[in-house]
Amino acid sequence: MRRVLCLDGRSKRKKKEKKKEKKEKEKEKKEKKKKKKKKKKKKKKKKKKKKKKKKKKKKKKKKKKKKKKKKKKKKKKKKKKKKKKKKKKKKKKKKKKKKKKKKKKKKKKKKKKKKKKKKKKKKKKKKKKKKKKKKKKKKKKKKKKKKKKKKKKKKKKKKKKKKKKKKKKKKKKKKKKKKKKKKKKKKKKKKKKKKKKKKKKKKKKKKKKKKKKKKKKKKKKKKKKKKKKKKKKKKKKKKKKKKKKKKNVQDARGVTKVSALINTQLNTLTQGFQL
Repeated sequence: MRRVLCLDGRSKRKKKEKKKEKKEKEKEKKEKKKKKKKKKKKKKKKKKKKKKKKKKKKKKKKKKKKKKKKKKKKKKKKKKKKKKKKKKKKKKKKKKKKKKKKKKKKKKKKKKKKKKKKKKKKKKKKKKKKKKKKKKKKKKKKKKKKKKKKKKKKKKKKKKKKKKKKKKKKKKKKKKKKKKKKKKKKKKKKKKKKKKKKKKKKKKKKKKKKKKKKKKKKKKKKKKKKKKKKKKKKKKKKKKKKKKKKKNVQDARGVTKVSALINTQLNTLTQGFQL
């Protein structure tokens, strides 16, 4: 048994070792392939760099001069930033005090201005009466009104007069004058007499009749509505009583309770006699 176990153990170890060797060989092959690929990429990059170097040689000379100037400026800015931060803290404290003072000054100024205005107005009024300054103000108001009137009267009236004269001259040559004169005289005389007599009579009669009828109708309607309400209340009470009787008498099956009680009592009596 020991020999068998020993042989089995050796065979298993050998298999494990072979597997490890295979895995190690496969890893080495993969690593070699990766290295070859990296070398190819590096070769391609080197070729490109050689071409670019020729172009960059000219640009490098210009860039070097610019870089030197920028480095000097950066050093100076760092020193200034530290100083600015210290100054800002001091200024903030001073600004807060100034805001409080400004509010107090504004209140005092308002009171002084009101007093000064009153004094100035009184002095001006006295001077205006002597120097005739009021007359100038009145003239200004009149000038504004005149300008508005002139705009309305511009050239409209002149144009209308000229046009009418020209039209009449043309119509005189034609035979339209006779027709117009005859029609105008007949229409004016007939319309004035008939319209005035009819309008005055109709308006007076209609207004008096309408006012009297409206007052009488409103009073009659109010009395009739009160009587109808009393009758409706009586009818509602009768309907409620009928519904209550039906609910108390009938069961869910539709049989009256009274008839059910009579049947039960009769059945008990008949059974007693039979026994």
